[in-house]
Amino acid sequence: MLLVRHRRGLPRRVLAAWTLLAAAVVLTGCASTIGESLPSAVGGLPENAPQRPETPPAYPSVHDRPPERSNTVLSGKEQKRLEDELAAARNKAGAGTNRNP
Repeated sequence: MLLVRHRRGLPRRVLAAWTLLAAAVVLTGCASTIGESLPSAVGGLPENAPQRPETPPAYPSVHDRPPERSNTVLSGKEQKRLEDELAAARNKAGAGTNRNP
């Protein structure tokens, strides 16, 4: 008889637990709007917090592709010239450093 009562009481406990969990989820969803009207001593926004904008900012266009590049591929001579310029700049910057402490 004790075993039968335990089985009948289990679904009610599970239902009560799920109800409490659902109520907690619903209440936390409203927390961002409730926090604005609470005083800062109770956990609301501080006194010097900036006001929210009237209209929310537009979402950035993250799926738009950038425009195609207009640059052409460097020729062999241009690439060699740029590599030499970079090597000269590296050597010039490295000449001022003392390698031996």
